[in-house]
Amino acid sequence: MNVPVSGVRYELLAMVNKRLAKLQRYLETVGMVHDPVGKVDVDDISLSIATHEGGKYMNQDAAALLIPKRSSNPIRWAAAIADGVSSSLYSDVASRLACIAALTAFAQLNRHSLGKCEPIARAQSELLAIGQQLLSEPEKYRPPRMPRCGWQRVLRDGCLLQTTLMVVWQQEHRLHINGVGDGGYLLRFDANSPPVSHLPGAEKRVICLGPYASLERADFRLDYSTWYTVDVFTDGVTPVSNALSEYTDRSSSAEAFLTRLDRDYEALINDNLTLFTASKAVP
Repeated sequence: MNVPVSGVRYELLAMVNKRLAKLQRYLETVGMVHDPVGKVDVDDISLSIATHEGGKYMNQDAAALLIPKRSSNPIRWAAAIADGVSSSLYSDVASRLACIAALTAFAQLNRHSLGKCEPIARAQSELLAIGQQLLSEPEKYRPPRMPRCGWQRVLRDGCLLQTTLMVVWQQEHRLHINGVGDGGYLLRFDANSPPVSHLPGAEKRVICLGPYASLERADFRLDYSTWYTVDVFTDGVTPVSNALSEYTDRSSSAEAFLTRLDRDYEALINDNLTLFTASKAVP
């Protein structure tokens, strides 16, 4: 991505960051919003979320956690993780925007409106609105020092603000996982069972969100009435998922676990690492 130069106004970044700040302020009126944190307990559920540069020099992943404060909201907690597409302009901003926008889908829920909850579509709608704004004034938002022909090519190919997104939440006692892209998950139904997993292969065509993306479907749309632990992660964790499947000591945070992965499996890690974990207390 282009690195902002001191003294030069980046209209595109300013516009996206303004929308992001507005969404963030709104979300903070709904509940507690946590950026990557050590651990947070919600009743009998222990939550942790973290993101690392991993094998890259900068982090294009993002993560956020929402704990609604309204007792009438049936969502106990919701988390989003996103992986900005490395070949896409400003994808680090897109991943952050997608996480926050997705969590706003849970803001005004009650027990009669849960069927209308579509966090992936909510994030995509925010990016589509940005795309419309760019097309209305393309020259205004052309990044400084980018040739006009290069900017036209970026807009034509849609190679900006692209990101994957996974959202996981607990509705009363049910667990939901929605997502688009190449993230994965491990799910245990009890303390002794092996995990059920989804580990996307490298050969799979990656669907992503973006200002000009046509979202046909979500890769994940799962609903479980029974669960014990769940780990949701970006594709940077996939090569070391065997270590994650052995992650049974839930007293440590996702941050501590990612630090250990980065140290012990350095040769296998060539991407950013982002992990969300949720586990129930042992009865």
